[in-house]
Amino acid sequence: MQSKKLFMLLLTALAVGIAAAGCTPGGPCEITGNESLTIYRLPDPASDVFGILPAGESHEVLAYTASGFVGFDPGIAQAGNIGLAHHRWVLLNATLSPFCLAEVNQVTLAEVLADMPPTPVPPTPNPPPPPDPGAANLVITQVKLPEALLAVDTFGDVEVTVENQGDAPAAGYEVWLFPQFGYGPQNPAGHNAIPELAPGANQTIFLPDGIIYSSPGIFTMRALVTDDWLLEGDPTSTGTAGDLKDTEIRIVPGLCNPFADAVISVVTLHLPADTRVLPFYLKVEGGIEIDPTTLEASLGELKAYQCGLQGGFEDRIYCLVYVPEGQEGLAKQLMVRVKDCPEPAFVQNNILIPELLAGDDPGPSVPTCKADLIDPDCTAAGGQMSDSLNTARRCVCP
Repeated sequence: MQSKKLFMLLLTALAVGIAAAGCTPGGPCEITGNESLTIYRLPDPASDVFGILPAGESHEVLAYTASGFVGFDPGIAQAGNIGLAHHRWVLLNATLSPFCLAEVNQVTLAEVLADMPPTPVPPTPNPPPPPDPGAANLVITQVKLPEALLAVDTFGDVEVTVENQGDAPAAGYEVWLFPQFGYGPQNPAGHNAIPELAPGANQTIFLPDGIIYSSPGIFTMRALVTDDWLLEGDPTSTGTAGDLKDTEIRIVPGLCNPFADAVISVVTLHLPADTRVLPFYLKVEGGIEIDPTTLEASLGELKAYQCGLQGGFEDRIYCLVYVPEGQEGLAKQLMVRVKDCPEPAFVQNNILIPELLAGDDPGPSVPTCKADLIDPDCTAAGGQMSDSLNTARRCVCP
């Protein structure tokens, strides 16, 4: 009786687990990861990791286990893997509800293992085999990328140089390229054949499909030399005598130097004693070609917590930085960079943090900008005195 109650509790937990994963009652039972899920080769968390199921990708559930794994077809050829051994598995941490799995079989780890192909045992040679006449050994000696391959949505060619460092000819090999190895299903971006290489010979292979990235970040690009990709579909298999080489690629936004050849002046305003928040701005002659909210600014070790535009001043980038006590009167290096870019877009040394207002009274904070202010209050409030000849001079506020 207790076992029956436990089973019913697991079925209830199943309904919650499959709903969160994305089951579609009334049709094929599907899973859709609400977040990235680890794909295992077997319904066992201790088994090898096959890859990552990206958030939003759906697959039909073909089998499930009482321990919370669901199996699906990964959609690639797998020589020798048939039946349950062809499935790949994700763990949902709950059993699955029969309303979604009426036509799906519940299986065990033992049943999956029973479908795995047996490991061949080589026979004992009798008489001993003749001496090995030699073997090929292909080694990737260089992966060449274009210098400009740093920006999002920028196409880049790739060249891979391969050398046969063995003592027998190598034939039937190809170079395959995986731009985002280790993330998501590993579909090659392109490939090219390697001509037969004699011992000691080398060849540079051009990958005409190249690579392109749609978002900034750090990626691992894998170049794989193998003679069994079409047979195994495994981006880790080097085949008979191949090789692989991983290259880290940093992709940055397309506009990393928005201030190239621009004339920039830096203006610091008053440091109010009550808030200790220092406003400063960069005035860019000719206007601004980038969204200021994508910028990061700092005065020495003091990081600005906000940068942006103010109305009426399309050529100024205003930033705010909190100044701790004791930093007044110190000279700092101003550094401005575009987020995710490796190098700063603008640097200026010796930006002086102003002193607090003198006297026992710390003085008023920066005045609120309004039209009837005159200098120096207008400028201190972030405004600018108009120079119109047709109207009275007034403070133009941001």
